[in-house]
Amino acid sequence: MIARSRRRSFALVCGLTIAAAAPLHPLHAAVRPGAVGDAPTPPIRAGAGMLLVDQSTGCSASSTASQRFTNLGGALLQSADDFQVPASRSWTLQTVMVSGFFPKAGAMAQSVDVLVYANNPAGSSGSPGGAPGVLVCSSPALVPAGGLGSPNFVLTLTPPCHLGPGTYWLSVIANQNAATNGQWFWFERASSAGYPFQVQDPNGLVPTCPSWDTAAVCGLPAPQHDLCFSVSGVESVDIPALGGTGMVVLSLLLAAAGLGLFRAHRGA
Repeated sequence: MIARSRRRSFALVCGLTIAAAAPLHPLHAAVRPGAVGDAPTPPIRAGAGMLLVDQSTGCSASSTASQRFTNLGGALLQSADDFQVPASRSWTLQTVMVSGFFPKAGAMAQSVDVLVYANNPAGSSGSPGGAPGVLVCSSPALVPAGGLGSPNFVLTLTPPCHLGPGTYWLSVIANQNAATNGQWFWFERASSAGYPFQVQDPNGLVPTCPSWDTAAVCGLPAPQHDLCFSVSGVESVDIPALGGTGMVVLSLLLAAAGLGLFRAHRGA
């Protein structure tokens, strides 16, 4: 019975056609000839503003699903990858770009959601210390700059996402009718930065990962490293607040500097 269950899960993940009451939706895909967006190169980077995160190079031919199936009552297959805001910095995310592809010719999304999660330090079984946690920013129902028929999404966040130092997870979801437009897949990346990307299937479309976990734990073929995306926006340097002692020291330094200038002026 266990062997049969494992074989069934593998068939679902690889997108094989088997008998079922409802359409089956693969979690992972390799690029097929004729698919829209076959080549994830040259890299496409997010637009205006400072380039804050750049994972747009080294994209592989493998990809993972991140889609809300509007024909199945909003059932979700979701992917996310982490990024780091450095210490003593604050970021305002303005533009997100992701590289993807439509296996079905002429396919298009209905809209795209961008979600940002704080890191869950409890992690997951495949990634101790890192997994998507509390939702901190949400920009739903966006229309990409290149239109809904392009699988490479350039998205202006509405509203912009303000983040302090720490680890966060970016998730981009195509809202799409699989019955008429098939699926959208997010290109993976051969190299690794931070934690490996994670996936979840809360509605049991591909019954391997009901909650966040690594692609390896969820049964996706190797390698599983990062997802292809870039983020642009504004970076601010955080100046630590001065306490009472700090203010006294600063006042003495300014007074000493002023006295020095006064003496120099009188000596002249």
